[in-house]
Amino acid sequence: MRVSTWRRRRREVALADDHDVAAGLDIGGVDATPLEMLRRLPARQHEVIALRTFLDLDTETTAQVLGIASGTVTAHLSRAVATLRDHLVPAKTQEIER
Repeated sequence: MRVSTWRRRRREVALADDHDVAAGLDIGGVDATPLEMLRRLPARQHEVIALRTFLDLDTETTAQVLGIASGTVTAHLSRAVATLRDHLVPAKTQEIER
């Protein structure tokens, strides 16, 4: 089987499975769990969260930046927030709020 030139010459180094990037970061007393959960989101959801929440862009601007429809932005944001809520908020707290 032939391997492309790029794959033969690339200089990527595979990390061991037990390597934790977040463990080596000094984030100044902030809980690393939410940051780790953000990293685990699908790429598009991660981008939408970053643009809408951290950069405080509106839906239309976020859609233009990402080249997607504004409805898609709201769908990705909704799914990302639901995923984060499921993993970060204890189940008992969710039941009480309902």
